Amino acid sequence: MQSLEKRIIQRESHLDKKIELLDMKEGDITRREKSLIQQEKAIQEQEKRVTTLLEKQRAQLESIAKMSSEEAKRLLMESMEDEAKHEAAKQIKRIEEETREVADKKAKEIISLAVQRYAGEYVSEKTVSVVSLPNEEMKGRIIGREGRNIRALEAATGIDLIH
Repeated sequence: MQSLEKRIIQRESHLDKKIELLDMKEGDITRREKSLIQQEKAIQEQEKRVTTLLEKQRAQLESIAKMSSEEAKRLLMESMEDEAKHEAAKQIKRIEEETREVADKKAKEIISLAVQRYAGEYVSEKTVSVVSLPNEEMKGRIIGREGRNIRALEAATGIDLIH
Protein backbone atom coordinates (compact mmCIF):
# COMPACT_ATOMS: atom_id res chain seq x y z
CA MET A 1 0.00 0.00 0.00
CA GLN A 2 2.76 2.34 0.97
CA SER A 3 4.50 1.72 -2.33
CA LEU A 4 1.27 2.43 -4.15
CA GLU A 5 0.84 5.62 -2.15
CA LYS A 6 4.41 6.68 -3.01
CA ARG A 7 3.76 6.02 -6.68
CA ILE A 8 0.52 7.98 -6.55
CA ILE A 9 2.29 10.85 -4.76
CA GLN A 10 5.08 10.79 -7.37
CA ARG A 11 2.51 10.83 -10.12
CA GLU A 12 0.68 13.69 -8.50
CA SER A 13 3.89 15.68 -8.16
CA HIS A 14 4.78 14.86 -11.73
CA LEU A 15 1.32 15.97 -12.85
CA ASP A 16 1.67 19.13 -10.77
CA LYS A 17 4.94 19.94 -12.55
CA LYS A 18 3.30 19.35 -15.93
CA ILE A 19 0.39 21.57 -14.93
CA GLU A 20 2.85 24.32 -13.92
CA LEU A 21 4.66 23.99 -17.26
CA LEU A 22 1.38 24.13 -19.12
CA ASP A 23 0.33 27.20 -17.11
CA MET A 24 3.65 28.88 -17.96
CA LYS A 25 3.26 28.02 -21.62
CA GLU A 26 -0.31 29.27 -21.59
CA GLY A 27 0.89 32.51 -20.03
CA ASP A 28 3.56 32.89 -22.74
CA ILE A 29 0.99 32.20 -25.43
CA THR A 30 -1.45 34.78 -24.06
CA ARG A 31 1.36 37.37 -23.83
CA ARG A 32 2.40 36.65 -27.41
CA GLU A 33 -1.20 36.80 -28.53
CA LYS A 34 -1.64 40.22 -26.92
CA SER A 35 1.59 41.39 -28.50
CA LEU A 36 0.49 40.18 -31.94
CA ILE A 37 -2.88 41.88 -31.53
CA GLN A 38 -1.12 45.15 -30.67
CA GLN A 39 1.22 44.80 -33.64
CA GLU A 40 -1.73 44.07 -35.91
CA LYS A 41 -3.51 47.21 -34.71
CA ALA A 42 -0.34 49.26 -35.26
CA ILE A 43 0.03 47.87 -38.80
CA GLN A 44 -3.60 48.68 -39.59
CA GLU A 45 -3.12 52.24 -38.35
CA GLN A 46 0.01 52.62 -40.46
CA GLU A 47 -1.84 51.30 -43.52
CA LYS A 48 -4.57 53.86 -42.95
CA ARG A 49 -1.97 56.63 -42.65
CA VAL A 50 -0.22 55.46 -45.84
CA THR A 51 -3.48 55.39 -47.83
CA THR A 52 -4.43 58.87 -46.61
CA LEU A 53 -0.95 60.17 -47.50
CA LEU A 54 -1.23 58.63 -50.97
CA GLU A 55 -4.61 60.26 -51.49
CA LYS A 56 -3.21 63.62 -50.33
CA GLN A 57 -0.24 63.29 -52.71
CA ARG A 58 -2.53 62.36 -55.60
CA ALA A 59 -4.71 65.38 -54.84
CA GLN A 60 -1.63 67.63 -54.66
CA LEU A 61 -0.31 66.28 -57.96
CA GLU A 62 -3.68 66.84 -59.61
CA SER A 63 -3.83 70.39 -58.30
CA ILE A 64 -0.24 71.14 -59.34
CA ALA A 65 -0.67 69.63 -62.81
CA LYS A 66 -4.16 71.14 -63.11
CA MET A 67 -5.48 67.87 -64.54
CA SER A 68 -7.03 64.72 -63.21
CA SER A 69 -5.27 61.39 -63.11
CA GLU A 70 -7.43 60.19 -66.01
CA GLU A 71 -6.34 63.16 -68.11
CA ALA A 72 -2.71 62.54 -67.18
CA LYS A 73 -3.02 58.88 -68.19
CA ARG A 74 -4.62 59.85 -71.50
CA LEU A 75 -1.91 62.44 -72.18
CA LEU A 76 0.83 59.95 -71.33
CA MET A 77 -0.72 57.32 -73.59
CA GLU A 78 -0.96 59.79 -76.47
CA SER A 79 2.67 60.86 -76.12
CA MET A 80 3.83 57.23 -75.94
CA GLU A 81 1.75 56.42 -79.02
CA ASP A 82 3.23 59.36 -80.94
CA GLU A 83 6.74 58.35 -79.92
CA ALA A 84 6.11 54.75 -81.01
CA LYS A 85 4.80 55.95 -84.40
CA HIS A 86 7.85 58.16 -84.85
CA GLU A 87 10.23 55.30 -84.02
CA ALA A 88 8.35 52.98 -86.39
CA ALA A 89 8.57 55.57 -89.18
CA LYS A 90 12.32 55.93 -88.62
CA GLN A 91 12.79 52.19 -88.77
CA ILE A 92 10.68 51.87 -91.93
CA LYS A 93 12.72 54.64 -93.60
CA ARG A 94 15.98 52.93 -92.62
CA ILE A 95 14.75 49.59 -93.98
CA GLU A 96 13.63 51.21 -97.24
CA GLU A 97 17.04 52.88 -97.66
CA GLU A 98 18.85 49.62 -97.01
CA THR A 99 16.58 47.83 -99.48
CA ARG A 100 17.14 50.54 -102.09
CA GLU A 101 20.93 50.27 -101.63
CA VAL A 102 20.84 46.49 -101.95
CA ALA A 103 18.61 46.74 -105.04
CA ASP A 104 20.98 49.28 -106.65
CA LYS A 105 23.96 47.07 -105.91
CA LYS A 106 22.24 44.00 -107.37
CA ALA A 107 21.18 45.94 -110.47
CA LYS A 108 24.76 47.10 -111.02
CA GLU A 109 26.02 43.54 -110.63
CA ILE A 110 23.48 42.24 -113.14
CA ILE A 111 24.29 44.98 -115.64
CA SER A 112 28.04 44.46 -115.27
CA LEU A 113 27.63 40.70 -115.78
CA ALA A 114 25.57 41.31 -118.92
CA VAL A 115 28.13 43.79 -120.24
CA GLN A 116 30.97 41.35 -119.53
CA ARG A 117 29.22 38.48 -121.32
CA TYR A 118 28.43 40.41 -124.45
CA ALA A 119 31.41 42.79 -124.52
CA GLY A 120 33.82 40.21 -125.96
CA GLU A 121 31.64 39.54 -128.98
CA TYR A 122 31.00 43.24 -129.57
CA VAL A 123 34.63 44.27 -129.23
CA SER A 124 35.89 41.59 -131.60
CA GLU A 125 33.21 42.42 -134.15
CA LYS A 126 33.50 46.20 -134.04
CA THR A 127 37.16 46.89 -133.43
CA VAL A 128 38.80 45.01 -136.25
CA SER A 129 39.72 47.58 -138.83
CA VAL A 130 41.36 47.25 -142.17
CA VAL A 131 43.51 50.10 -143.38
CA SER A 132 44.66 50.17 -146.99
CA LEU A 133 48.11 51.57 -147.60
CA PRO A 134 48.80 53.39 -150.85
CA ASN A 135 52.04 51.61 -151.62
CA GLU A 136 54.63 49.16 -150.39
CA GLU A 137 57.04 51.88 -149.37
CA MET A 138 54.54 53.23 -146.81
CA LYS A 139 54.10 49.67 -145.48
CA GLY A 140 57.85 49.36 -145.05
CA ARG A 141 58.10 52.65 -143.18
CA ILE A 142 55.33 51.64 -140.76
CA ILE A 143 56.90 48.23 -140.09
CA GLY A 144 60.38 49.72 -139.75
CA ARG A 145 63.68 47.91 -139.78
CA GLU A 146 63.13 44.35 -138.60
CA GLY A 147 59.66 45.35 -137.30
CA ARG A 148 60.88 47.86 -134.74
CA ASN A 149 58.29 50.53 -135.49
CA ILE A 150 55.38 48.12 -135.47
CA ARG A 151 56.48 46.55 -132.13
CA ALA A 152 56.87 50.02 -130.56
CA LEU A 153 53.41 51.01 -131.84
CA GLU A 154 51.86 47.80 -130.47
CA ALA A 155 53.57 48.30 -127.09
CA ALA A 156 52.52 51.95 -126.82
CA THR A 157 48.87 51.41 -127.81
CA GLY A 158 48.22 47.87 -126.56
CA ILE A 159 46.85 46.71 -129.89
CA ASP A 160 47.90 43.92 -132.22
CA LEU A 161 48.71 44.90 -135.77
CA ILE A 162 48.48 42.17 -138.40
CA HIS A 163 50.63 42.78 -141.47
